[in-house]
Amino acid sequence: LAKAPGIRARIIVAGPLVNYVASIVTLWVVLVIGYPELSPTVGRLVDDMPAQAAGIRGGDRILAVSGVPIRTWDELTRIIHRSPHHPLVFQVDRGCTQLMMTVIPQAKEMTDPFGRHQIVGLVGVSPSGAFDTYRVPPLQAIGETATRQLEWTAQIGLSLWSLFTGRLSMQESLTGPIGIIYMTSEAVRMGLGPLLYLVSIFSLSLAIFNLFPIPVLDGGHLLFFAIEAV
Repeated sequence: LAKAPGIRARIIVAGPLVNYVASIVTLWVVLVIGYPELSPTVGRLVDDMPAQAAGIRGGDRILAVSGVPIRTWDELTRIIHRSPHHPLVFQVDRGCTQLMMTVIPQAKEMTDPFGRHQIVGLVGVSPSGAFDTYRVPPLQAIGETATRQLEWTAQIGLSLWSLFTGRLSMQESLTGPIGIIYMTSEAVRMGLGPLLYLVSIFSLSLAIFNLFPIPVLDGGHLLFFAIEAV
């Protein structure tokens, strides 16, 4: 308490800063050593939906959509969701044959994880459950790490804002100790990459949450130091 508020503030900031640095380092390591991503291979198809009507079959691997290369199922989903009623040309790998098929996603109103209502495109496919290992060269991983950190920070901020404004339920959105143990055990089972990926997300979440101006958190201490300094 004998130290000046500025010195005490720097000591308090060190905690979240270490969490943030740990998040960056672990994510960079994950990108370099590789981690599993859900592959864009079709599993089941929904009857009477655009994918089935276009001739797509289970086991087909989507190589590209309208000229955009597809590496993961998440990339495929993002393109489909933002293209309701827009024709998409799927480049499909079926065994030793590559086919081109035009699919027009149906529009459907959905609520995203942040409680926002939006219109998305759907074609009626689900993933096969197969995984591919994704690796990035060390230098390229620096830029990829920065991009993902910014995306995660925006998502965490939006999630917290949705909680405070009531668009998300606190009970349904926050994970308790049992849920964290389950996620960690699943990550351990999948290997070092997924475990470090989870550690990176948790570290970034702690760094951001601890800076909130709540008395028991580091942000609360910083608020009191600012008042004391004034």
